[in-house]
Amino acid sequence: MKTSTGEADLQNAPSVDLSYRKIDFEKILTILKLNKALKYLILSNCNINIVSEDIGKLVNLEYLDLSHNNINELPYSMSKLKRLVRINLRANEFQEVPRFLQDINVDTHKLKRIDFRENSFKIGNKKLLQWITIQSDENPKLILHFDEKIWLEADKGLENDPFWIMAHITDLINRNTEIDTRHAMVHINRRKNFDNELLNLCNNMSDLEHEIMMEYWYAKGNILEVNGMYNEVIEFYDKMSHNPYILIKKAKVHLFNLDQVEEALYSFDKAISLDTSMDYFVYEKAHALFHLDCLEEALQLCESVENENMTHDNKVEFLDLKHIILVKFERYEEAIDSLNQIVDFVETFGKTDPILMLKTDSVLNKYCEEAKINRIMVLSYQNRFYEALEQTNQMLNKIEDNHALWTMKATFLTELERYYEAEKAYEQSLDLYKDVDIMYLYAVNLLKEEKMEKAIKILNMAVKIEPNNLKVTELLNEMKSENYL
Repeated sequence: MKTSTGEADLQNAPSVDLSYRKIDFEKILTILKLNKALKYLILSNCNINIVSEDIGKLVNLEYLDLSHNNINELPYSMSKLKRLVRINLRANEFQEVPRFLQDINVDTHKLKRIDFRENSFKIGNKKLLQWITIQSDENPKLILHFDEKIWLEADKGLENDPFWIMAHITDLINRNTEIDTRHAMVHINRRKNFDNELLNLCNNMSDLEHEIMMEYWYAKGNILEVNGMYNEVIEFYDKMSHNPYILIKKAKVHLFNLDQVEEALYSFDKAISLDTSMDYFVYEKAHALFHLDCLEEALQLCESVENENMTHDNKVEFLDLKHIILVKFERYEEAIDSLNQIVDFVETFGKTDPILMLKTDSVLNKYCEEAKINRIMVLSYQNRFYEALEQTNQMLNKIEDNHALWTMKATFLTELERYYEAEKAYEQSLDLYKDVDIMYLYAVNLLKEEKMEKAIKILNMAVKIEPNNLKVTELLNEMKSENYL
């Protein structure tokens, strides 16, 4: 997401990320309230203490991140934000649930998720527990994230509420820590018939309740996978085999964990047949075929989707996979064309596409950087070292602190027998990152210049970092046998 603090951008951008910046929040809000297109607002780590009533004027807001600030209350005007879907309030100073949330109308608001972790809620806060219980009864679509001490206390009165249990287990698993994962397994094992109970409720579930249930299914599947219980995962996913997303997860377990290729391909095909509009399912199958070294079939899948109206959020993944396959076929010009498409696409749509705009500057830049670096590597595969060097220099003019680019430059200069320039490029790379493989290449380059003492010094540095590196020790032994040492 291309973001700036310029007033014109703040007044028009649908997505604004000001995280980790010192801002005058009151002043920013006076500008943002004029922005009728604003849907996503990220103000994490901005040292905010007070949120003014003006935030209630951001009526089209869908996602609000106020995490890691010093806030202990939110204005009641936020009840006007009826399109708000997610609020991240993690790591603030809340001791009570904000008043606007206590009176929220579940029929007129779209709120699905609130993160309250790392706040100042105290054990025994009856008002908080009462509010949590009410949400469990009246608003099952709302997923809450609290610290474990709050969950444990609330759990005592909600042992038989399936949606509450499901939200709790999902929250524990998604934290992805060993303690929370073990705790989640305890909950799962205590409720042997819980999955069947949920399935029996399916006919009476709203779409939103189905969405919560899917989160639970993903979470439990993940925890079984982490624990290496792959057959149990398959059995668990079979209960939801009508869902294409679950089928994709099942296919991956068949393929990557159980080495069951036919079963995996069957699940991929079934997922695609259930929703032919989803490029994501086709991409997952193409990636699986690539993993199986079925390159022709994988390439055909990539091209079949590319010729249709591909969704923007999957386009980069398809083009990147396509370029990798084309390189394996030594169809370098076509590979470069795919990489050029990635660069053009991200630079063109990164500022306008709503999916891409949710990604941060660094993510979009990474897409472009990786595509450009891969493009340079494809040139080098064709021995087009002058062009590769020129494009590397262009990138280094903008990104001076990328050690991989300096190493690439040194490699191309070595191929062009410009050893002194290569030496300087290797030094730049090693200043940024002490990598043994780069030290080895640098030493080889120094030997071509007959700079034996310097090469030995570099190799000895490498040995100190990795004493058992075979390439380095063999080169040192060779130099020793030829009386260089």
